[in-house]
Amino acid sequence: MLVFFASVLNLDGCAVLLYDISNTQDIIIEAEDGGVYDFYVNNSIVCSQTDRCIYPHYKNSICQYTIDAKRGEEVYGTLFYGYWEERSTFAKMMSKRDDNKCPEGWKGASAIVEIDPDVKRRVESAERKERQKKADAQWMSSPLSSGSAE
Repeated sequence: MLVFFASVLNLDGCAVLLYDISNTQDIIIEAEDGGVYDFYVNNSIVCSQTDRCIYPHYKNSICQYTIDAKRGEEVYGTLFYGYWEERSTFAKMMSKRDDNKCPEGWKGASAIVEIDPDVKRRVESAERKERQKKADAQWMSSPLSSGSAE
């Protein structure tokens, strides 16, 4: 009898695990420039300082996400992933699309966030100026800058 209950409990646990696996879909999130970013989904951080992130989508909810690629407080790119358009009831009835399953390509469910080149250029320019300012300050405080090396 004990063996029977143990096997039922074990099978029940496997069934729950199989249901959870079949009820999720992995979304692979990347930046189009291959850079390292913090990735946010619906304003919550899901991966930090990485070039690739895997986010689980639960198929009991509609596939509709706002994905941001950030460094610090600066937003480098935003992607509205999934199904955002409003469809009529007739269109929903005629379509075979399942709005609870995220769109898949040949690589699976993949969300590529486009990086705004203007933001990237502006931030990199500001960082370059800051590095130059620190280097200049370090040089000015160096004994070599006073002309004593002559």
